[in-house]
Amino acid sequence: MFSQERQSYYLRIAENTNLGNIQKTVNTDETLTLSTANVAFSSFLNSKNLYEFKQAFPGASTSSLQRVYKITMASTESHSDLLQRPEIQDLEILSNEQVLFENPLNTTNENATMSFTTSQSANYPNDYNELVFENLPNTALELMKARFAWKITKGSPGVFVGISDTPVDYSHEDLAGKEAGSILISGTVNSVNGHGTTVASIMAASTNNGKGIASIGYNTKIFSVGSSGFSYSELTEGVWLASQIPEVRVINCSFAGNYSTYYSAIHEEMYEDIARRGVLVVAGAGNNQDNTINLPASYDSTLSVTIVGSRYNLDVYHQNNDLWSRAWKDVHQNRPNTQPNSFLTHNEKVDVASPGNTVVTAKNNYNLFPSGYAYGNTSSAATPLVSGLAALVFAANPSLTGDEVKDIIKNTADDIYHISHNERFIDSLGTGRVNAFRAVKTAKCMDDFTPGLDLAMQNTAPDLFDEPDIVSEYFWESNDIWVRNQEDVDLIETHQNPEYKENGVNYVHVRVTNNSCETSSGTDPIKLYWAKANGALPWPSHWEDFSIPDPVTGQSVLMGDEIGVLDVPILEPGQSKVVVFPWQVPNPDDYININDNEWHFCLLARIDTPNDPMTFAEGIPIKPNVKNNNNIIWKNISVIDIIPGIVGAVGGVVAIGNTTDTQKAYTLELHPEKKEQGKALFQEAEISLEMDTVIYDAWLAGNEESTNFIDTKNPTLKIVNDSIALIENIILSANTIGQHSIVLVCDGEIQNAKTLVKQ
Repeated sequence: MFSQERQSYYLRIAENTNLGNIQKTVNTDETLTLSTANVAFSSFLNSKNLYEFKQAFPGASTSSLQRVYKITMASTESHSDLLQRPEIQDLEILSNEQVLFENPLNTTNENATMSFTTSQSANYPNDYNELVFENLPNTALELMKARFAWKITKGSPGVFVGISDTPVDYSHEDLAGKEAGSILISGTVNSVNGHGTTVASIMAASTNNGKGIASIGYNTKIFSVGSSGFSYSELTEGVWLASQIPEVRVINCSFAGNYSTYYSAIHEEMYEDIARRGVLVVAGAGNNQDNTINLPASYDSTLSVTIVGSRYNLDVYHQNNDLWSRAWKDVHQNRPNTQPNSFLTHNEKVDVASPGNTVVTAKNNYNLFPSGYAYGNTSSAATPLVSGLAALVFAANPSLTGDEVKDIIKNTADDIYHISHNERFIDSLGTGRVNAFRAVKTAKCMDDFTPGLDLAMQNTAPDLFDEPDIVSEYFWESNDIWVRNQEDVDLIETHQNPEYKENGVNYVHVRVTNNSCETSSGTDPIKLYWAKANGALPWPSHWEDFSIPDPVTGQSVLMGDEIGVLDVPILEPGQSKVVVFPWQVPNPDDYININDNEWHFCLLARIDTPNDPMTFAEGIPIKPNVKNNNNIIWKNISVIDIIPGIVGAVGGVVAIGNTTDTQKAYTLELHPEKKEQGKALFQEAEISLEMDTVIYDAWLAGNEESTNFIDTKNPTLKIVNDSIALIENIILSANTIGQHSIVLVCDGEIQNAKTLVKQ
C-alpha cells in the first residue's frame, strides 16, 4: 500500500570517507533509516525517502569498485544535492527502462508439435537429431564441430556456466540435474516468459539422455541468477552475483541495451573487475538489424556474439517452408535471396559469430509449445552456444584465464568473409564463426602438447578421424570431397555430379583438418586420383595411368589416373581448409564401345607426406586402406546430365572385378541413401539393373540367387521392387572383371541411388 515510483543510483563514496558499520531499519512505509559512522551523511540520507542502500559490488577486487553503493529513492526526490556532498565522489543514474529480451522463439504454433528422433549412430549423442521436415542432426552443433570437441572433453561438472536472465525452470526434462545453484532476485520461475530456460538449454541441456536436445556444454552445470522484472540494472546485478561463485568460469548475457541509454562507467569497471578475476562474460550483440552498439556486449572486457545460419548449404531452398531456407551456413543475412536487409546486429565491437538461426531450444511454456521445445532465431540463441563452448575450453585446460579463453575462441574462429553474402559486413562479424573443435583442441594442446602431425579427412559424417574407422558403414561417401561445375569463391559444399566439358574443367574440393597439436608446414602434398567405378579398384594399379583396350578399335582407353598434386595449406591445431583441384573430366564418348551407359567415377584423395605417414601400411584392396588411414578418403560420383522436369532415363555403369588369384563370391546390393525422405525411391522411378555376360554367367554359376528383383523378358535385365535389392552369390573366377548397369527411368526429380558391392 505504500509503494510509489522509485529511482536507483550508483554512488561512489569518497576515498577518505569512512561509513563504518552500516545499520538499516525498515520503516512501516518501506523506507529505510540508516546509521553509519558518518552521522552527518546518515542524517542527510535519512531526510530523503530512501528504500535501498547497499554495497553494489561486494567482493570487488579494487578499492574503487568496493566504494560503490546502490541507493534507491522515491522518484520525486532530487538527486542534484547528492553531488554536493563531500562524502560522494561521483553518481550515476540507473535507467528504469526494461530490457527487451532477445526472444529466441518462433512464436507461432508452427513448432508446437515439434518432435525428435533418437540417434543410434556411433559418435552421436542419442538426442542429437531433430525431426521437423527432415531428420537432421543438430545443424548448429555440426557446423561448430561439437562432436570433435567432445572427443577431447564433454565438459566438467566442476566448471559452472553462469546465466543472468529470467529464472530457469530446472523441472524441464532436459534441465533436470543441471542446476549447480541459483539465486532469485525477483519473481518466480513460472512468472516470466521462459527466456532463461531456453537460453540455459542451448548452453547446457542434459545430453545423451534420450530426450529432447543435445547441448554444446554436454556435462556442464548451470548457476542461474533470475530476474523476472526485465530490468537492465537487475540483470547486471545478476552478472555480478554469478561472478562471485568460485566455480563459475563463464557468464552468459542474452540481453542487450542500447549504448546511448545504458552506458555506465561503473558497469564497465564492474565487467573489467570480473575479467580480472578470470571469469569470461559472453554477451549477445543484439537484434537491431543494423550496426547499433549494444551493452554489455560492446564493453572491451566481454565477448560479443552475433549470428549466422547453420541449417543448409548456400543457395539451398526448402520446398515446404521458407523459414528453413533462411538459415544458410555461415551467412549473416537471414534471407539474402528475398530480403537482402534481413540480418541482426553487426558492428566493429563484435568478436565472433555463432549459429543462431533455427537453433533448437527447450521451452517451459507448454500452452504454446506442448512438446516443451521451440526454435531460436536471434543472438539470444547464438550467445549460449559460445558460452557453452567457453565452458568446454575451461574444462580442457582449467589453468586458463577468462581473457585467454576469449582470445582462443576469437583466434580459432573460421573465416566467413570469403562468402559473397558476407562481403558487406567485413570487420563487423568479428574474427569469424566459432569452431568448437579448434578452440578446445588449442586449449588442450596448450596444457598437454602431444608431438606428431595428423592431417585427417572424414570417411563419413560419423567418422571422427579414428584409425581404423570402425563406425562408417560405406567408405565411398566422404563429404570431405565434393565437386563443383564452376569455380566457386563461396566454397559451396553442395556436391554436383561433374559435367564433361570439351574446353573446360570441373573443380574437386577436398577438406583437410589438422587433428594434432603440431601446426603443419604448408608443404605437405595431397594427391587426387580418379578411376572408373569398379568393385575391386586395386591400389595403385587402377589409379595411376591405368588403361584397357577398346573392344572395337583396340586402342587404349584410360580407366584411372592422377588428377593432380597440391600442398595442404598451413593448418593450426583443429583447423580445416579446402584444397581445390581443377579436373578435366574424361570424355564419356571414349567409353561408348565398352558400355553405352554413363560410367560411374571414383575419386581418391591421399595425403602423402613423411611428416604424417600412413598409420597402417597400404595394401592392394582399396577399402582397408581407406578404413585404416584417416589421410585417405574415397567418393563415388557420376558424370551425367539431368535436366529438371524432363522425363527420361539416367544410369551408370560399375565394374565388378576379382583381382585375386582365387575364385570368389560377390553380392550386389542396391539401396537408397540413408537420408532419403518421402516415398521410397523404387516407387518414384523405375530402377533396373542389367548385367553383362560376364556377370550374368557368374550369377548363373551361383544358382541365380536374388532378392526383391522382378524378371523381365531379357534375362540379364532385372527391375527393383523394394528399397533394398540384392543380386547374390556372383561366382567370379580369378582375375575376372565384368560390368553391371543401373538405370532409373524417372518422371520427375529423383535422388541418387548407390550400389554396394560386398564380398
